[in-house]
Amino acid sequence: GATWVQAAHLASHAEWELRQVYLADFIPLTATVRVRFTAVDSPNNSLTEAGVDRVEIFDVQCD
Repeated sequence: GATWVQAAHLASHAEWELRQVYLADFIPLTATVRVRFTAVDSPNNSLTEAGVDRVEIFDVQCD
C-alpha cells in the first residue's frame, strides 16, 4: 500500500460504464495486490456520488 498506480480514470459520467483493466499491464501480480476506488469532486463544491458494481478479479493461464 505504499505505492499506488492509477489504472483507469473516468470523468463525469451519469450512466453505468463497463470498464476492463488488465492489472498485469500496470503492476507485477503478487499475492498482496490491493485494489481501491476513489471518487473526488474537483473543485470540491458539490455532492459527489460514485458506485462500483460487479468487480471480478481473475487470472487466465494457458498451458
